[in-house]
Amino acid sequence: MKENEKKEIRRKRVVDSGNGFKYNSLFDAQVDAVNAATSALQYGDVKIVVSETGWPSKGDSNEIGASEANAASYNGNLVKRVLNGSGTPLRPNDPLNVFLFALFNENQKPGPTSERNYGLFYPTEQKVYDIPLPVAEVEAAPSNMGNWCVANGGAAAEKCHVALARAILAVLLMLLRNLLVSAKLP
Repeated sequence: MKENEKKEIRRKRVVDSGNGFKYNSLFDAQVDAVNAATSALQYGDVKIVVSETGWPSKGDSNEIGASEANAASYNGNLVKRVLNGSGTPLRPNDPLNVFLFALFNENQKPGPTSERNYGLFYPTEQKVYDIPLPVAEVEAAPSNMGNWCVANGGAAAEKCHVALARAILAVLLMLLRNLLVSAKLP
């Protein structure tokens, strides 16, 4: 696809006929669909957290779209979208809270090839692909694996500690689940 065709696609927005909001991405539209549903049920004060989203970097021949280029595009654009600090058209002042799936490819996971290839890293800790991050934030981030991920610069230290603790707990629970599955325990 030529660069001018890409720019034309980016300029196009979809207008929601129900509320008149303009959407640049299906991701924002999906988040707002949940926001609208919770508001309709009078739970509009509930903050939405996208606990798992990502794109596979590899797939079987029938898994159209699973590629490094598409994974880098989706995850890179998602990171840019989250780091810009704005919300969705329906809730522009509520920043997006999103967790990428996954940090590592899971080479022992059963199922189609795509299921093992959502990670940003191989199990060897090598990057699967690069995703763009703001240079100033990346250069300031301490890391022993190379710079690839930064916390929101406006986040309070306590919130970062809580988020890190939750992430560690999630990884531990995933490892426990995988152990139970591999041991075929109930």
